[in-house]
Amino acid sequence: MQNIIAFRTRIYGKRVSLHNDDSFCKKNGISAEELETKKKQWNNILNPYRKKRIAPGLDDKILSSWNGLMLKGLTDAYTALGDVSFLDIALKNANFISEKLIAADGSLWRSYKNGKSSIQAFLEDYVFVAEAFHSLYECTFDEKWLNKAEQLAQYAFTHFYDKSKNIFFFTAAYHKSIITRKAETSDNVIPASNSAMANLLFKLGHCLGKQEYITIAKGMLMGIKDSMLGYPYGYTNWAMLALHNASSFKEVALAGNSISGYRDAINKQYLPNKIILGTEGQSELDLLKGKYSGNKSSIFVCENKTCLAPVHSPEEAIQLIEHVK
Repeated sequence: MQNIIAFRTRIYGKRVSLHNDDSFCKKNGISAEELETKKKQWNNILNPYRKKRIAPGLDDKILSSWNGLMLKGLTDAYTALGDVSFLDIALKNANFISEKLIAADGSLWRSYKNGKSSIQAFLEDYVFVAEAFHSLYECTFDEKWLNKAEQLAQYAFTHFYDKSKNIFFFTAAYHKSIITRKAETSDNVIPASNSAMANLLFKLGHCLGKQEYITIAKGMLMGIKDSMLGYPYGYTNWAMLALHNASSFKEVALAGNSISGYRDAINKQYLPNKIILGTEGQSELDLLKGKYSGNKSSIFVCENKTCLAPVHSPEEAIQLIEHVK
């Protein structure tokens, strides 16, 4: 019997030891049967008093933003490790968000509990879920996730964007109970909603061939530059976007019938300054349009939508991604 967990700790400076059942019996000179009898007696004495105490509160609501962060973590884990179980959980989570937290008009609910969605979402909900959907696209090449990511970004433009300042408010224009609308720019234990949005727009712009997204993202970065230089520790997610702009950012387009293996092989190499797209048929995405040619699988390494001649192995592609400036 191992019901008494063995560990050591300190309580108010005093060393306390707890033992497993066998060592406790040995130390106190009792049998295992006697200990079981005593534990039942102790429980009978203590349980009535426990029932008089107020039980701890249980916070079991589901938040869109936190699920978006978790979903992105799952896709990152799958990308890095190739463990399909992470992708399976990610897909289940993404489908749950799509079915339970995205309304018919494209808006997002912030919370879900007991079968009910509630509270109009904030900017962090939109951007963290959209980032996760984009990352899920890169793991699956299923364009529905890319489309959902853009739909959430477009909704944020309509209801959260301040065009005059090129920044996004944390609350939507229809959040009438808010006294003042603020824009979150400093990264903390989680990325600021605006730094996440700038990174998302930069990547969506490259994926979808929409230069206006890239321009807005770069403008947001320039707007935060002075604050970032003054206190870089508070702007680490912005720094990721700065890295993408400071060095050669690649668009890697895969087309053919065996591209999932190519994608996984490329992802084994840590190459953060890229996006990756793929299709096993015809696609209307700018970087993939006209690149599918039947059974032959090809990899195109591009920059600013200008692609090099295709290669046909992940090793060749990695060399181009690493060395073409």
